[in-house]
Amino acid sequence: MGHDFRSVAAAIILTEISLRAMAVDSSKDMSDPIDVITSVGNTLLSNDHTFINWEGGFTYGAAVVVDGLYESMQLVKDTVQKRWRATLTKNLEAYTEKSHDEIVPCTKSFAYGPAGKYRNCAHVLSNGPRLSWNASCLGTIGDRFGMFPIAYLQRYLMEGRSMDITIASAAVVDYVMPYPNTLPDGTFSRLSGCCDADRSAHGVQPPSRAVYLWADDQYMGLALLARLAACERCNATRGIRLQWAKRAAAMQVAFAEYLHDPTDMLRFHGAKWINASFTAHSCCKWGRANGWGLLSTVEVLLAMEKFPELATLRVSIILHAT
Repeated sequence: MGHDFRSVAAAIILTEISLRAMAVDSSKDMSDPIDVITSVGNTLLSNDHTFINWEGGFTYGAAVVVDGLYESMQLVKDTVQKRWRATLTKNLEAYTEKSHDEIVPCTKSFAYGPAGKYRNCAHVLSNGPRLSWNASCLGTIGDRFGMFPIAYLQRYLMEGRSMDITIASAAVVDYVMPYPNTLPDGTFSRLSGCCDADRSAHGVQPPSRAVYLWADDQYMGLALLARLAACERCNATRGIRLQWAKRAAAMQVAFAEYLHDPTDMLRFHGAKWINASFTAHSCCKWGRANGWGLLSTVEVLLAMEKFPELATLRVSIILHAT
């Protein structure tokens, strides 16, 4: 069920991209959805330096692109799939290299845009040493490090490469689960964000910890965690996967409670935790951030299907999503 859902979702996203392109270039006439998906995928991968290796790679945007392409592979022709896999592997393998002319340390930062170098973050995950929590790429849970290993999980599920599951699992075990920037209840948070004016208005001094919530972090932080929790062929014991599922589910509920506005059923883009009884909200309910929350909810619910003992928590997530 999960794979079918994600394949359809990936197809919808790629189709929407293509339809927008066709609105600009009316000379394109593609009535078959598979042709649309193929055209978009070909375009993304012919510009992989932009859509995958943006800022040296391992970013959340690239993770979404690669994840969508792997999910769409079951829908395209074998020749197309073979070509896509070759280009994706070229990029995924580059991040596993320790060093050569095109490889830079995982902690390297690039200007906003395509980069001619590859950050060796997959090498770090498979070989160490552990990154310092002060590294700039770990300033958020998933934007520049923690989400991209979902690409290696996808390749593992398709090709069975043992190193790929090592990389994906290390991301969760070494970085996602012990991530230090959290609220007191363990919800992923940030060191900066919105709502300082609200804090000042209430005369409250900020606690000495990360207290800023960002709706995007639901998907960037929970997607890989939920996928591995659901994966019965990914080397982790059921007990470990149950722990991961519980953590993802508890956080999904927490994000909903912190960001939800009962007046319109939408969620604020950001918030600042002041204390156990007061959370200041951002001005806006950004559409894409609400989308990240919905996608995260689906990922977590799919994982929870594997664990009947979490039925009560699953009902809570569904209630918060409706």
